Amino acid sequence: FFLMQGVVAHLLDRKAPGSIVNVLSMSAHCGQSFLTPYSSSKGALMTLTKNVANAYRSNRIRCNAVLPGWM
Repeated sequence: FFLMQGVVAHLLDRKAPGSIVNVLSMSAHCGQSFLTPYSSSKGALMTLTKNVANAYRSNRIRCNAVLPGWM
């Protein structure tokens, strides 16, 4: 969160386009009973990614997520 906040502020100051890529996991979608804190944080990161992408699209700042799947 704080890193994304800093990158967005830097890009807005420079009026430059940019990209942010977050790494998610399948736990963000389905969760696991023994990984509750991990699943919760990945779910929050998924929502944060969507919100940042929507909020800064007019400033040419993209925010995407990579979801590699089960490993």
